[in-house]
Amino acid sequence: MGKYIRFEKENHGDKIYIINKKPDAIIGYIYWYPIWKSYVFVSKSMLIVWSTDCLDDVSTELKRLNKKGEPDHAKRSCHADN
Repeated sequence: MGKYIRFEKENHGDKIYIINKKPDAIIGYIYWYPIWKSYVFVSKSMLIVWSTDCLDDVSTELKRLNKKGEPDHAKRSCHADN
């Protein structure tokens, strides 16, 4: 959890929402992008102003998730097509 944002996993899925603490609003999300074989950040709006603290928090979360690797369901779905 960052100083100004928090990360909240979707109840039934793989998205991790990035939520601004004040006001309490979703500003984007992180999810597994199979084409790049990594977790990526997607912004809800092109007009979001980011501080270096917030960018560092998102970067740290992406690095943590990418270190863990591909989610289990993605591995199963890739092999099911073969």
